[in-house]
Amino acid sequence: MINRYPVSKAIGKKITYYRKMKGISLNELAELIGVSQQQQSRYERGVNRINLDRLNQYAEIFDIHIKDFFILDEKDDHEIKTILLKKNEAKNGKYNN
Repeated sequence: MINRYPVSKAIGKKITYYRKMKGISLNELAELIGVSQQQQSRYERGVNRINLDRLNQYAEIFDIHIKDFFILDEKDDHEIKTILLKKNEAKNGKYNN
């Protein structure tokens, strides 16, 4: 199965990283953001997309700039490109699972 939201997955990894660097639990962050623990987990796994207003909340909590979520490392960038390529091939009927 192809991840429908590869950028959300990369951003979710960043949220997890910053959360752990700040020593904040999943549940604590969920409370600070105003979502359930389950929803917070979905954001961090990249299952659900995060809107910019919510992303700005994370940036304020982590004391970072919102652009920091979009600075991807080489592995994330390669993974996103691979997923998008597979999605495009599947859309054009060239890729079968």
